Amino acid sequence: MKALLFVLFSIFLNVSFAQTHDDWTNLSKDYCKGMNKLVKKVSEASKNAIITSANTGEDLQTLFVAVANDNLKQFEKDVDVLQDLPSGVMELAFKLNKKYSDVLEGVEVNEVNRHYLIELESLKGCEFARALVIIGMQEMDEEPETEY
Repeated sequence: MKALLFVLFSIFLNVSFAQTHDDWTNLSKDYCKGMNKLVKKVSEASKNAIITSANTGEDLQTLFVAVANDNLKQFEKDVDVLQDLPSGVMELAFKLNKKYSDVLEGVEVNEVNRHYLIELESLKGCEFARALVIIGMQEMDEEPETEY
């Protein structure tokens, strides 16, 4: 499941780069809003498992087993939504790239990650989107930096 989340984050990361603080804030807000729409039908338990894994390093599969044990039917629905997520993330990335085309340009990946971590941390309700950034960084063996 971590690999799926990493792929989703990478797709978004490769399409979206901004320059100014306000651009990063607005892009992060739109990314968060779009991600929240994509996972609207995923239970809070499954989202929290992903967030917990990203923030603490706990094994995601172990956390998902606990979620499945609590409510197997809902977890099966969550898995269906999460498996369909890549196409939705790709569409979101293209929309954001088009919307922010006047300010987007290539930036080092570690710089992109740092901006996302900082911006998403300050945005209420963006914990899931931020978790994807963290998981993506872990998969790329980057150390999360959360200061400008």
